[in-house]
Amino acid sequence: MWTRRATLRWKSKEMIMSIAFSADDRFIATGHFDGAVTVYDAMSGSAKLDFNVSTPERHLPVTGLRFHPTQPVLLISTSAGILEKRDIRTGELIVQWKEEGNEVYCVDYRRDGRYFATAGSDGAIRVYDDATNHVTTMYSTMPEYSTNHSANRMYSVLFAPDDQNALYAGGWGNTVHVFDLRVTTGEKKNLFGAYLTGDALDVRNGLVLAASSRLDKRIELIDSETNAVNEIAWPSVHNFLPSAAKMSRDAGGEYIAVGGGGTNGLDHAAFVLERRTGKCVVDQTFDGSINAIAFSNSKDGLPTRVVFGDGVGHAHLFERPARALAK
Repeated sequence: MWTRRATLRWKSKEMIMSIAFSADDRFIATGHFDGAVTVYDAMSGSAKLDFNVSTPERHLPVTGLRFHPTQPVLLISTSAGILEKRDIRTGELIVQWKEEGNEVYCVDYRRDGRYFATAGSDGAIRVYDDATNHVTTMYSTMPEYSTNHSANRMYSVLFAPDDQNALYAGGWGNTVHVFDLRVTTGEKKNLFGAYLTGDALDVRNGLVLAASSRLDKRIELIDSETNAVNEIAWPSVHNFLPSAAKMSRDAGGEYIAVGGGGTNGLDHAAFVLERRTGKCVVDQTFDGSINAIAFSNSKDGLPTRVVFGDGVGHAHLFERPARALAK
């Protein structure tokens, strides 16, 4: 079993809606429903920086967070469609802009930091040039005569870590959309079946993890080339509706973390599944629903870590023990 290392808490007691490790694993950032952002030292657990993107005039829940891969910059999205970049050393605002008519629910940086992507309520995936903060490509998933706009909401967007031209997005529409950045006219393909209500999408080597908010077929691995679906049997002793899921950041995605909550007897809980054995190495309940998950990098000689953000403002850090690294 993995070791529980720390519970990170600071000023905000509101739900953690987004969470991220920095590229060098030195920092963990949490984004909250009340607009609070806290940057923690990942080793000591102490808060190094905190600020709030909300103002007296605007309530700005922080729906997405990503550290720039090579610069001391934090990209922040809000449900009001406002995006910001902040200096993680000072919290100083670098730039702010708004996607008019959109609520932005998720963001991601490409591995080289040259581009970032956003997605949200309008069913569009926007790819930005990081140097100019201008949209270079916009992919629309909204049908021309859609009668159910809410079904097109996107809650997860990510660049494939091993393919700089592949971009994935999913949400309420029971579809994972796959885009090729070399093709600006539309999707590469659709993978059908996943119902995502949060950042519950990931990919390694063309194998897509999707955790759906339902009580059947909750965890699926989808081959993006063949569309073959492998359902993973529910491994936890706790029962919940998934709202967040990630794969560990090693090349093969050795571990899968899933978290969520629910009502009517469902738990606020999360687990980490070891794919090789099919066993849970973390299986834990919490005081609030888990809505955000992040893994550290998996580097030689360093432990894999995972952090879960819960519904009462706490981030829970777990670590693979050293004896497991020697195997």
